[in-house]
Amino acid sequence: MTHIDHPVITGAAQRPERIEEHDMHDVGMNMGQLEMSIKQVDDAIALAREWSHTLLHATETYDMERIGGKLETAMGALDEARSALEGYQEAIEADHNAVGTIKLV
Repeated sequence: MTHIDHPVITGAAQRPERIEEHDMHDVGMNMGQLEMSIKQVDDAIALAREWSHTLLHATETYDMERIGGKLETAMGALDEARSALEGYQEAIEADHNAVGTIKLV
C-alpha cells in the first residue's frame, strides 16, 4: 500500500511498449497502469454505448418513444465521453516525458 492507501501495481507486465526505459513517473505514478485503467474506462463507455444502442432498437420495436428518447440522449453523452478521452495515450506520454521519470532498479 502507498502512503494514501491505494495499491501501486508495478512490473514489466503493466509497462506499455511505448514507455520503454521507465514505467514510473517521478512521483511514483505507474504510467502503464494509468494507461490500462483509462483504457478500461474507455472500453466500459464503449460497451455502455453499444448496449444502449441495442436497447434503443428494442424500444423502437415496441414504439416506446419516451424511453427511446432517453436512450438517444444517453448515447449522445456516451459519445461525448469517448470523444473526450481521444488521445489519452499521447497525453499520458507527454505528461510522462514533461515532468521526468525515475528508473526502477
